[in-house]
Amino acid sequence: MALSLSRRAEESLSTEMFLSPYFSLVRNNRFHPTHNRKGIVDLGLAENKLCARELEIKLSSIAREPEDQSLQFYDKSTGNIELKKSVKKFLETRFHAREELSLENLFITNGVTVILEALSFALAEPEDYIMVPSPYYYRINSDLFDRPRVHVLEVNLPYTQNKGSGCTYRHDVLAFEDALIKAKLEDKSEFLSKLY
Repeated sequence: MALSLSRRAEESLSTEMFLSPYFSLVRNNRFHPTHNRKGIVDLGLAENKLCARELEIKLSSIAREPEDQSLQFYDKSTGNIELKKSVKKFLETRFHAREELSLENLFITNGVTVILEALSFALAEPEDYIMVPSPYYYRINSDLFDRPRVHVLEVNLPYTQNKGSGCTYRHDVLAFEDALIKAKLEDKSEFLSKLY
């Protein structure tokens, strides 16, 4: 089955916000106190470049360690470029990537909830199910359901009890197949998302 966007994601992408052209104008001609004094000051952001120096002085006086002043301001919506470069290098090195990762395909978000919601909205329809290996992060049910309205279809992984304490879980295709068979018996399978 080919991976595709949800209907709501397709609709969202096909609808232009009335402010989009203006966002583009601002983004391409941002005010800067030395580099672009005739640029546009974005008054739609919760940041104030006009008093940046005053904020820098105040924050420096109370900071434990020096801080990069660029962190006062919003960055690209896909994540800070320097952080993305660092994450890219880490992933390629640690996981022995067969090919170079693209910075354009790397997205940094604030926390697990944000990315789970974004993926749920983009890839699943309301009332769909997404297969999730169990045990899992305790908030995943809420993260997928509260706003995106997507259900979790729990996949119980086989495990081995370790000596002392704890368990070793094994990702097993049969566990996913069993969960799918159970979902079919419970009439949930037609709502299984493209993610499984």
